[in-house]
Amino acid sequence: MLGFKSFAIKTSLEFSTGITAVVGPNGAGKSNVADAMRWVLGEQSMRQLRGKRSDDIIFAGGHGKAALGLAEVSLTLDNSTGWVPSEYSEITVTRRSYRSGENEYLINKQKVRLKDVVLLLAQARIGHDSYTVVGQGLIDAALSLRAEERRGLFEDAAGIRPFQVQRADAENRLRQTEQNLDRLRDIVGEIEPRLAPLKEQARRAVEFKQLNAELQEVLFTWYTLQWRRLHTAKERAEVAEQEQARQVQELELAIQSAEVQGKNLRDRRQQALTRIAECRKASDEANDLVQKIERDLAVSEERIVGLARQHGDQQQEERRLREQLIVLQQRIIDHEEQCDLADEAVDTSAASVAALEQQVVRVQKDYEADERHLRNAQNDFFQVQARLGSSQTDLGRQQKQLGERNRTLAARRDSIAQSQQTMRSLETRLVEERSRLDTARKEEQQIAQRKQALGRAIADVQQELERLKSAVSDAERQRRVVADRLNMLKNWRQSLSGYTDGVRALLRAPTGKVTGLVGPVPQLGVAPSGLEIAMEAALGPYLQAVIVLTRDDAQNCLQYLQSAKSGKAMVAWMEGEKEEEKGGSESTRAAEDMLNCFLEGMPSLAGRVIGFAWRSMQCDSSYLPLFRRMLRGVVLITDIEAARELVTGVLSLEVSDAGKLPIEMPARVVDL
Repeated sequence: MLGFKSFAIKTSLEFSTGITAVVGPNGAGKSNVADAMRWVLGEQSMRQLRGKRSDDIIFAGGHGKAALGLAEVSLTLDNSTGWVPSEYSEITVTRRSYRSGENEYLINKQKVRLKDVVLLLAQARIGHDSYTVVGQGLIDAALSLRAEERRGLFEDAAGIRPFQVQRADAENRLRQTEQNLDRLRDIVGEIEPRLAPLKEQARRAVEFKQLNAELQEVLFTWYTLQWRRLHTAKERAEVAEQEQARQVQELELAIQSAEVQGKNLRDRRQQALTRIAECRKASDEANDLVQKIERDLAVSEERIVGLARQHGDQQQEERRLREQLIVLQQRIIDHEEQCDLADEAVDTSAASVAALEQQVVRVQKDYEADERHLRNAQNDFFQVQARLGSSQTDLGRQQKQLGERNRTLAARRDSIAQSQQTMRSLETRLVEERSRLDTARKEEQQIAQRKQALGRAIADVQQELERLKSAVSDAERQRRVVADRLNMLKNWRQSLSGYTDGVRALLRAPTGKVTGLVGPVPQLGVAPSGLEIAMEAALGPYLQAVIVLTRDDAQNCLQYLQSAKSGKAMVAWMEGEKEEEKGGSESTRAAEDMLNCFLEGMPSLAGRVIGFAWRSMQCDSSYLPLFRRMLRGVVLITDIEAARELVTGVLSLEVSDAGKLPIEMPARVVDL
């Protein structure tokens, strides 16, 4: 016991063989043990459990313990001797009650019904009403029972309670069976008058099933052939696409290789051009240096020539001065001789002293003048010698510089020759690289042309693949349309629900009674996905119309309905639709042109007006004029605001006084 009345914690009691007494003061919970036993045995009366509501038996808290949310009592029976009709040697019956009022019953921890618990305990003769629990005053009450009540007590003691439970259950099932039989008789009475039409419908259903099976076989064969053809074409296209992809990949690799080679050639060409520019710059510098050296050499040669000429002049001047010196020395010698002679003459002749003195003075003057000339000549000679030495020094230095410049010039000439040779080799390589670059460009152009050709081929293959995909999509769409119509026909053939009695009578009419029957309007076309409700609203009463071929067929249908007294039906015929289509095509085009012109003037309606409703029907081309006539002037609109705007705009149009235009303006607008 857990949570039952005063048992706040889990409490276990073991009833061994013999008598077990529970002793305690008042309020200890002795009666709660008996109530728990009665409750787990299936007692439903709260009065017998000394309570008013179902949550009165759940521990409400006290003595520092919180209230619990459920009450649980388990009774374990030892069935080792088989006194309970069960295959278990130990049977545990558990009952739980929650504060929400929900009860659970378990037998060996398996959820069961109260009925199962009552039946098991009744078979064991320990039910809650089997006097297993004897309360205070029950014996006195048993002695005062009436005969009928005492009989129940004896029956319970005799063990016939399970059989009474089974008997009551069997009687309940028998009453339910009799009620079901009465309902079946009523249903049979209602169905018997409908057996003949149902047999006819069954026959037609069998025929329809056979035709449907044949149609399915034909469709399967046709779709199989179409699928094989498209699959073969798709495989071919995939193989071609793979081959072209491989070729494109090879071309891309070749293009990449050519681009790498071209890049290398361009790099090498750029390097060659750089080296050529450097060589040209070095050559220009060398040429400038050669020209400068040549100019310096020419200046040096001119200076050497000038110095040589000056040296010659100086040598001539030296020779002249030497000659003058010799002459002067000779004259001095002559004067000395004359002086000697004069001295001798002085000695010899006193008479000639004055003359000699004068001559001596003159000679002395001449001697002094000659001596001055000699000193001047010596100075000039020394100057000429100094100048000649300086000139010789300058000439040696100039010759040395000239030698160095000649050696530098020779080295520069060798370097220029090597640079020119390198430049010629680089120009040769440049020509070769240009030739290779031209070849690579030609190959690149060829690869580009091949790539363009492959691109066009790939585009053609992709177009063919798109065409095949479009064909597959069209075939799949046609298959879905046919399947939808087939399912719709199947459903309508089976039930024909939604039609009036007259329409059902025409569709179920025996063969030969009705001629030229095409079918009801919903069977002739399918509305696009999402437009079903709009089309139903647009067709309105035509949804209950039956289409026949000619006017005579329509009269025949009406006569059949009158004779069979099967109700009324709307019947329309297709005869004359072609002539009406010829006359109405011009009016239809004019109406569509007018609607398009009107929509162009109202940009706010762009994308909100679908168009004339009959254009959206998916049906056979022979039924299209019929739907155009039934949906004349009906325009499909995406929302109610666009519909109001369109209707307001149409009503505000002005018509010329010259006459009415033969066009169909929107008469009804259907909001999606």
